[in-house]
Amino acid sequence: LIRTDKDYISYLKLNDNPANSLSTEMMTAIQTELTDIDTNPSIRVIVFESASEKIFCSGHSLTEVKGMMSDKDVEAQQKLLNQVQLMLKLLGQGQ
Repeated sequence: LIRTDKDYISYLKLNDNPANSLSTEMMTAIQTELTDIDTNPSIRVIVFESASEKIFCSGHSLTEVKGMMSDKDVEAQQKLLNQVQLMLKLLGQGQ
C-alpha cells in the first residue's frame, strides 16, 4: 500500500500485483493508514487507487482463505472476520 497526501486528499494505492487481493497484510496496512488519517484533521478525502491498469482489487486473498478453511483454522478464520469488521467500521466513520 502506497500513501500519498496532497492538500486535503489522501491517496491510498493498492500495489499487490497481480490482483491487489485483500490479504491480512494488505488489510492491516489499510487499517493502519485509515487510523492515521482519522487523526489528521487536514485530510478530508480518501481516494483508493490501483497500481494495476487492469484490476482495482480482486477481494479477499482466496489463497489465504482457502488455507484457513482446509486447515480448519478456526482462530485464523475468526481473526480474519474481526479484521473485516474493523475495516468496515473504519470506512464507515466518515459518514
